Amino acid sequence: MPQALKMRRMWVMPVAVACVWSCTKSDSKTKSNEGGTMTTVSLPNQLNINSESLGLIKNARLLGNPPPTAALQALAADPGTIFGHSLAEGIKSLKYRISNMELCGVSDGSRGDACNERPFSIFSEDRSTSDYDTFVPGAEAVSNFSGWTDFMKKGSLEDLVGKVTYTDTAIGSYEAVIVNFYRTFKVDAEVQLNNGEKLYTKNVTDFYNNGKTGLDVTYAGKASNITTGPSEEGFFFLPNGGKTFYLQRPFEITQADVDNLVPYKMALAFDHNNFVKGSGSAPGSMSTPPGFVEGQIDDTLGRSIKPGFLEFAPILARESETIMRETYVLSTNDMTGVDDSTKQGFSARLTLYYVKEDESKSIRAVTSRGYYNEYSTSYMNYDPVSGIRRIADGTEAGTIDLFQGTATNFALFKGFKRLTNVGDSGTVTTKLCEGSITNGACSATLKDLTWVYTFVGASEAETELTFEAVPPPPPPAEPAP
Repeated sequence: MPQALKMRRMWVMPVAVACVWSCTKSDSKTKSNEGGTMTTVSLPNQLNINSESLGLIKNARLLGNPPPTAALQALAADPGTIFGHSLAEGIKSLKYRISNMELCGVSDGSRGDACNERPFSIFSEDRSTSDYDTFVPGAEAVSNFSGWTDFMKKGSLEDLVGKVTYTDTAIGSYEAVIVNFYRTFKVDAEVQLNNGEKLYTKNVTDFYNNGKTGLDVTYAGKASNITTGPSEEGFFFLPNGGKTFYLQRPFEITQADVDNLVPYKMALAFDHNNFVKGSGSAPGSMSTPPGFVEGQIDDTLGRSIKPGFLEFAPILARESETIMRETYVLSTNDMTGVDDSTKQGFSARLTLYYVKEDESKSIRAVTSRGYYNEYSTSYMNYDPVSGIRRIADGTEAGTIDLFQGTATNFALFKGFKRLTNVGDSGTVTTKLCEGSITNGACSATLKDLTWVYTFVGASEAETELTFEAVPPPPPPAEPAP
C-alpha cells in the first residue's frame, strides 16, 4: 500500500484481515464477455433549484422568520462575518485520483480506512507507483498526472470502469464501502459570499505548509486576486487519503446468488452543496504557519476558500431494481454561532435512498449536507448534519431516527416522518453533538435543536457501479481409469 493510503482514524480495535480477490481497471474498449461487468455513472443529488427554493421559503414562513434584511445577513465590515459557500451548480470540476475501492465485510476503524474482514476489490488503480511523498502539491508527479476522475462530469467517471466477478469465495455479509484516494485533489469553483462578493479558485503554483512531514504535513495554496473571476482549476490538499462509507443495511451475497448468477449494482451517491466554503477570515500572515493549513489563502485580501472532504453514500441493489432518491430541505433558527452565544438560521438538505421495487421503501442510504441560508449570521466551522451512520425505525409508522456515528444515546434527527406529497412539511428534533463522537458518546454537551422541513421531490437515481455473478469454474475432470 502506498504511504499515502496509511490513514489516521479515531477508532481502535485490531482485527485480522483476510483478502478475497482483487481487480484492476479494465479498458472498456477491450472488455471481453467473460466474467462480470462494471460501469460508472454520476449520481449527484441536484434537484430543480426552484423546487428547493420553494421549500426554503415555506420553512422560513413556518419558523416565523421576517423577510431577510442586511442586518440578518450580517453584512458588516468585520471579516469574521463574511462567509459563503458554493452550491453544486457552482462547482465546475472536482477531480480526485482514486487509488482503489472495495466492499468490506467488517471495518471497525482499527486499521484506518482499511477492511478488517472479507475485502472485495471493485477497482484498483494501475497508473503509477507514486506515493504520499511524491504526490503532493507542486510536485512533478502531480503536475504531470493526467488520470484524474472528475466527479462533476459523467464522462470522466468512466475512468473507474472495471471488471469484477464473484463466486462462492465472496459469500457473506458486507457492511461498508471503502474508497481510497490521494490527498492532493483539484477544484474549479465559484463561492458566493454574503457580502455580495464572489471568490474564485485559482491555479496556484506556490504553497504554504505547516513545516511537518509524512502524515502530519498540510498545505494551503497561496492565492492572489481571489475575488476576480473567472475561476481556475487549482490544487487542494486533504488531511486524509481515504474514507469508509457504511451501508445503512448489510448487503449479503448468498450461495443462491452465485448459483443463479444474480447481477447486482452499487451506487455511490454524493451531494456537494456547501462542499466548497469561503470566508473573509484568512490568517493575517502565514510567515509562521499554524499547526494546520488548508485550502487557498489570499493574505492580501483576507479571504480563503476551503473545500470539504469527499463524501459518498453507497447503495447496493439488484441490477434490475430502480434506486430512488427522496429529498427534504430543513431549516432552523437555533444553530449557535462560532462564539457559542448567538443563534442563527441554518438549512440542510437530507436525501433518503431506497429501491422502487421494495414495498416498504426501506432506506438503503442517506446523504446530508448543511448549508447557509439568508438568516445565517456566522461562519460554520463544521457541518452539523453530516455523518449519519445508522437509521432506526421509530415507534410510529413512517417515522425514523437517524443517528450520527454509531451512538445509541442521541439521534441527529429523532422522530423524522417521511412525507409523500411535494410541499408537505413537518417538524423534527435534534440532539446535536458539537464535539467528537467516540465509542458512541459525544465529547461535548448535547444541544437541543428544532427543525422544520419540507419535502421537495423524489426521482430516480442512476447507478454508478455494477457487478454480476459468474459461475465458478467446473471441477477438474477425473483421470481416466
